[in-house]
Amino acid sequence: METLGILTLGQTPRHDIERLFKTCMPGVPTIIEGGLDNTKQSFIEAFARENSEYPLLVVLADGTTRQLPMYRLIPRLEEAACRLSDRGARLLVLMCTGNFADLQSPVPVIYPGRLVSAVVSAMFPSGRLCIVVPNSGQKAPVRVIWEARGFEVIIKVASPKTPSLLYHEADELRDQKLDLVVLDCMGFNQEQAHEVRRRSGHRVICPQRLVAQVCAEIIGI
Repeated sequence: METLGILTLGQTPRHDIERLFKTCMPGVPTIIEGGLDNTKQSFIEAFARENSEYPLLVVLADGTTRQLPMYRLIPRLEEAACRLSDRGARLLVLMCTGNFADLQSPVPVIYPGRLVSAVVSAMFPSGRLCIVVPNSGQKAPVRVIWEARGFEVIIKVASPKTPSLLYHEADELRDQKLDLVVLDCMGFNQEQAHEVRRRSGHRVICPQRLVAQVCAEIIGI
C-alpha cells in the first residue's frame, strides 16, 4: 500500500491532522513534515513581520500561529516534499487551500485549493458564496480569485483557532441568500463545519475532510 506524505505549512507535530487521516484512511501509512520544521524561530518571527499580499496562517510546534508570506514558504515546502519522498511517500497532500503554483516535488501533490474550486464549480457554474478566510490579509486576493471563477462572494474572517468568532460570523449568515459557505483554510475541522451549517442554515464545504476522502479514493481505501 502506498505511503501518504502530509505536507503542512508550519511545524510538526500536528496530531490533529494525523488523527484526521487515520480516521479517514485506516491502515494507510502516513508520514508528515512541516515546511518550517528546520527553520530557526528568529527567521520565522522575521518573516511574520514582513508585509504580504497573501499571508498564510501557519501553526508552530507549540500550537501558536503566525502569518507568513507565501513566497517564504514555497522553497521550504519543496524541501519538505523531498524529505517526504526520501522517507517513502508516493503521494503528497499540501495542507493548505491557498492559491499555490506547482511545487517542485519528486512525487505528485494534491492541492486542496484546486480541489475545492473544482467541487464548487461542479455544483454551481455561478452563484453567491461566502468564503471564510483565516486572516484579513487574504480578503482581497481571495475575492479576486473567486470572482474570476464567476461567483459573487462575501468574505468573512475567522481563524480556526477562534471558533467563537467563526460561530458569530455563521450566525450573521442566517439571513443571507447564499448557495454555499466555503471554509477556505485546512485548519477548519468537521466539527466546526457542522456548527457553521447548523447556525447559518447553509451548505458548508470543509476542505479538510474533503481532501482526506479524496486521498483515500486515490490510494484505494
